[in-house]
Amino acid sequence: MDDNATFQFSLHQNDLVKLVTKKKTILGYFNGLNRSTGNIDIKEHDLDKSKIKDGIHQSVGIKLATSFEKYQVDELGKNIHLCMRSAVARSLVLYGWLPQLGLFHHSELNAFNLADDFIEPFRPLVDLLVWNLLEKGLLSQNLSPLSKQQLIKILHHQLRFNQEKVSVLTAIDKTIASLQIALIQKNATLLQLPEIDALQEYQYE
Repeated sequence: MDDNATFQFSLHQNDLVKLVTKKKTILGYFNGLNRSTGNIDIKEHDLDKSKIKDGIHQSVGIKLATSFEKYQVDELGKNIHLCMRSAVARSLVLYGWLPQLGLFHHSELNAFNLADDFIEPFRPLVDLLVWNLLEKGLLSQNLSPLSKQQLIKILHHQLRFNQEKVSVLTAIDKTIASLQIALIQKNATLLQLPEIDALQEYQYE
């Protein structure tokens, strides 16, 4: 590195990046850096092994890349996270829970520890939505009004719960209800979690 180098952006585990060379384009998640060579590892979405062995592009050289971009999924995740968190916290309060008393999240500075615990089963849906927007060219480094509209609509996407098609809002409610039953009966097997189908909006009757 010489004095002509300029700072572009920082990289953290699982940041969404796009690397373009003369031979190929890799779009995936940053997975690590080899400090001795400067090469990086990039994971395919869901570790897709049909594209590369083990789903990871290992020791990818960036010196010969024609472009290397980092997508600001953090901002998308923040918007979705706040939207999901509010919906989860609302349902928790309805069932008599205190959102700040978490199971695995337990920061004294976080008033939504339990809500953050319940968001975890829904994270793959967020990843799927962001990936879908990216493939359709609706996701850029700056959030557009259209992108924000698509992200907020995540609460009305379709999931499966006990083989029944339900909206995300209904799945949140049913998940919390099942935890309530599991704790009352002291039977962890009664806890039920949603399943993710193909990405589509729930059709209300």
